[in-house]
Amino acid sequence: MINLQAGENSTWRTHANYGDDNGRFGWLVETHQWQSDGFQKLDSGDDTGLLKEDYLIKLRYSTEEGEPIYQQLDLKFHYASENSDQSYVGLSDADFNKTPLRRYGVSALDNIETEHDQAILRYLVRNNRVQVTTTVYNNEFERDWFKTGKFNVTGSLDAQTYSGLSWGQVVQAINTNTPIGIVTPDLLTDILNGGDSAAGAIQIRSNARKYYSRGIDIDVQWTADFASTSHNFSAGIRRHFDHSERLQRNSTYTQLGGELVLDDLGLLGNAGNREQNADVWAFWLRDEIDIGRLQLSPGLRYERIEQDRTRWETRPGLTADPSSRDPDNIRDQRENNTNVLIPGLGFTYEISDRWSAYGGVHKGFSAPSNAPGVGEEKSINYELGARLSADSSLVDAGLFLTDYDNLVGTCMTSSGVDCEVGDVFNGDAATVTGFELSMAHIFSGDGSLRFPVSLSYTHINAKFDSDIADTDFFGEVSKGDPLPYIPKNQALVKAGVEGEHWGAYVSANFIDGACVRASCGLYEATDASTFIDASFFISLNERITLSATLENLNDEAAIVGRSPYGARPNKPRTATLGIRVAL
Repeated sequence: MINLQAGENSTWRTHANYGDDNGRFGWLVETHQWQSDGFQKLDSGDDTGLLKEDYLIKLRYSTEEGEPIYQQLDLKFHYASENSDQSYVGLSDADFNKTPLRRYGVSALDNIETEHDQAILRYLVRNNRVQVTTTVYNNEFERDWFKTGKFNVTGSLDAQTYSGLSWGQVVQAINTNTPIGIVTPDLLTDILNGGDSAAGAIQIRSNARKYYSRGIDIDVQWTADFASTSHNFSAGIRRHFDHSERLQRNSTYTQLGGELVLDDLGLLGNAGNREQNADVWAFWLRDEIDIGRLQLSPGLRYERIEQDRTRWETRPGLTADPSSRDPDNIRDQRENNTNVLIPGLGFTYEISDRWSAYGGVHKGFSAPSNAPGVGEEKSINYELGARLSADSSLVDAGLFLTDYDNLVGTCMTSSGVDCEVGDVFNGDAATVTGFELSMAHIFSGDGSLRFPVSLSYTHINAKFDSDIADTDFFGEVSKGDPLPYIPKNQALVKAGVEGEHWGAYVSANFIDGACVRASCGLYEATDASTFIDASFFISLNERITLSATLENLNDEAAIVGRSPYGARPNKPRTATLGIRVAL
């Protein structure tokens, strides 16, 4: 198969695969190529696009199906790379209202490059009762995100001693027309508009990181019957290792004539020199129990997670070489160990041939960081619903409740708050309640025409259950404040008409505005928005299909994010044409 797409902003996508299987040996090669100039424009007129490449090879060797003992060996290799001119810098609200697709010149050099290598070896063996699957995996990922982070109105003598305002503080000062010390909003606006800065006023970080994750996973499945019940058991064990390291550099630039000019490259490591590790054991047991109309799914998982972090000294005056990882340059070390038991129970009850009820109670868990004394994120998740399944109709309605005993916030640059990256904060209790409804039906018309329609709706009420003293991450929280970035209402309506070899569809997607901070003050919420999309396809024959899409037909321009550095836009109205050929 080969699928080619061409769209606005010089966007091209190619997805192709080819493979074969002779019954015992199978293979597949696949690639995905994607390039675009992007839909935002820098003040200089330059593009903000991307280039992505993705390659995959799969090999399989197996015994013949039907043999008493079936064996299968799979091998997968995957490589992906990306080069994108992406930035965390958004816009002030006034600039967004005038030109939502604008990018300030201070972000002109922002660029992220990534490489990902993956290898997976899987061996499966089964007879008529038992199946054992062993998976060995290795992932290696490397990235360098070169991005602007701070501004100092008086400039900087060198990159090592630099200190300044985040661009989030700059944008908020402009929004609220509030000076920061002696720095006026007019001066900050001038800088964002390309005005000349003091020498070394703008900091740009080479945010380089390396990661790997690797391990072995063994899963055993077997069936058994007891009395009038049938059981499908699964049990497993996983040994997993995670590693990440940062060796980052801060450099300073001067803005002259709307261009960024290097002032001080800075010493490698001055923006961070550390590594982190996680060592994990996981065990689980699950049973799918069939008792006539009732199906139960109890499960239990245990995890032991050992985490540690080592930081090397990078502060000026305390080390001559911030990139050094010699033992005598260690700044600090810390570790945090977690043991957790995670139970869960789900059920489905067939009320009739068409109606069924479902539900469950599960413990929620998210691992803490390596910071001592920070507990894991814990919750109890409840769900209860009903489902109708008929020949041409589907209805699913459900209630859910997530009761957090300890909500955890992890500080990242993308958080948009002034905290130490990597630190973790306890958010105490929080509750998320909601309702979901989905409906779909296919109406039959004259001749071969069909008219599919569907509706999905979600309502969520997410709030803190207690007061939280002012922290660098959550800020000052009062009981009843909203959890950030969770819209209360979301709805999607789709309708279409289908012929024997063609189809046309239109959809409307509504997303409520959401608070980006618990305080939800002025300039701390996204916009409510509705996006209308349309698409069409026609099959010329068994091998060739043509398609066309028009995203954001109504050309809605909304603030869909504010973290970390100002208002960020959605994709504008965009047309794409495609051709798919089955080889």
